[in-house]
Amino acid sequence: MIARPRSVLVLGGTGLVGRALLRLLAGDPAFSGTRLIVPSRKPRQAQALAMQPGVVLMHADVHEPSVLATLVHGVDAVINLVAILHGNEASFEHTHVE
Repeated sequence: MIARPRSVLVLGGTGLVGRALLRLLAGDPAFSGTRLIVPSRKPRQAQALAMQPGVVLMHADVHEPSVLATLVHGVDAVINLVAILHGNEASFEHTHVE
C-alpha cells in the first residue's frame, strides 16, 4: 500500500488544468489531510482555491531558482503544471525546459 503524502507542491495550480486537478485532489478521500501547496505570483486572484480542503496558497515566483529550491524542500511530491500558451521561443524554453 502506498502511503498518503503529507504535502504536495502543485506548480501551476492556479491555471486551468491545475484548478481542475486541485478540485479532484481536495475531494479525494485518499488525500484527506494532505497539504496541497500552491505557489502563485498573484495568490489574491486565486482565493477561491483556498476554499478547497487542504489547499494552501502562497505568494512565490517559481521561476526564481532559490525560491523553487525552498518550495520543493521537504514536500512528499511535486506536480509541475507550469505552462505558457503564448510568447516567443526563448520564453517557452525558459518555462518548459529550464
